[in-house]
Amino acid sequence: MLQKMKKYKLLLIGLIVLLISILSISNYSMWGDEICRVFDPISGNFINTLKTSLGFAQPGYMIYMYLWERITFSTNVEFFIRCSNLIFVPIAFYYVYKIVKYKKWNLWIILLFFMHPMFIYYMDEATPYIIVYTLSLAFIYYTFFTDDFNSTSNIVKLNIVYLIGVFFHFIFGFIIIPYIVNCLMINHKDKKSILKHIYILLLFSIIYVPLLVTYLLNLIHVTTGFSLKNIAYVIYSFIGMAGIGLSRNDLRALNFNKINSIQIICLLFMIIVCVGLLYFIIKNIKTILKKEREYLICILAYFVIIFGLSFVIKFGVWERHCFSIFPLFLISLIDILYIIKNNKKSNIFIALYIIILIFSSINIRYNYYYQSDDFKGVYEYIEEISPKYVILNYETSIYDITKTINKENISIIDEEEKIKEKFNEIDEGVLILFEKNSSDELYEYFDSNYKVINEFNSFKIIVK
Repeated sequence: MLQKMKKYKLLLIGLIVLLISILSISNYSMWGDEICRVFDPISGNFINTLKTSLGFAQPGYMIYMYLWERITFSTNVEFFIRCSNLIFVPIAFYYVYKIVKYKKWNLWIILLFFMHPMFIYYMDEATPYIIVYTLSLAFIYYTFFTDDFNSTSNIVKLNIVYLIGVFFHFIFGFIIIPYIVNCLMINHKDKKSILKHIYILLLFSIIYVPLLVTYLLNLIHVTTGFSLKNIAYVIYSFIGMAGIGLSRNDLRALNFNKINSIQIICLLFMIIVCVGLLYFIIKNIKTILKKEREYLICILAYFVIIFGLSFVIKFGVWERHCFSIFPLFLISLIDILYIIKNNKKSNIFIALYIIILIFSSINIRYNYYYQSDDFKGVYEYIEEISPKYVILNYETSIYDITKTINKENISIIDEEEKIKEKFNEIDEGVLILFEKNSSDELYEYFDSNYKVINEFNSFKIIVK
């Protein structure tokens, strides 16, 4: 009877996870990052898809999206493009269940893995990060939560998952760090087991090392820059707060002047809750360090290496680049919450923290302020007003204004002085400024001299 009830409970949790996953997918405009990845698959050019995929170091994902577009009849509907993530949710659920079962946690803990803002956010993106999350759960399960870690079959499974992960996204390559660290901690007195791991690693490396070398060579040329704000943003996102403060764009651009009173209240509430949790963590620090030692060492090793490399090659690491370690971080966090769950006061702070996570997730999904760059909204606005002339300071792609406006009546200009000159020349039309390609000075110039429309995320439309 108890076993039957457990199956019904698991089925109910599975249905809730599926519902959360579906509700996480929107039909909002795509980010530039999404557009770059799906443009070639949608256009149907397989050779271009393959070439672009190597440049992005994500051949597996872009080939998958090429196939997905053929299955969904090459639809340009954002919702159906992003539904490609749904295929991997049952696999993620399976490995979360196995981890929860191994840890002997309450089955309802499964929901924390699927209601976290990180999961909600990337379910709503046509990017490979939900796949990375899924494969990371599998890899972490085989690394930390099996009783036969040193068995040949388990090591082979590890390497198969690793090979698939590296093929889908280069950043998955870093998940090997906690595996190596854990292997050395477990087998430091057992050379035979270490050699077994090395032999199988070397066997599979014949396939994935050339991929990783190709990715790294491409990455060296991407100089987005290293900053301490990268580390701060990773922590901020990992603890689930990306939906209560400034939006992704405003926070990364450090536009603190845009913060409103509600966000300030939410952030203060978050700080109080986090300080409360920290108090109980410090009280139980000896137990936590003892029980969580291997996880914490592996997580620390991962971050030291990835940010060290980021600093050397000047590559900006954001939370998405650390997604492969996120499941282990979340597991360790849940473990810590279990450890400090020893009195009514700590339980209050844990409950409040979960409420904040849920609120953050709802904001991430349903609050327009937290949505992506609104290329789609801009396109629909231009289609509606049909201006005589359009000036852009960015290239168009899927959301192509040339479908609405004659190409002869469109200018794409990068230099800000030339933008001003061209706009002053025309009698009637609009200028569309993309935030990421515009300076504050340019905004100030047009704010003080023309009618400016601000209702589209990351864009300003100046009407003449």
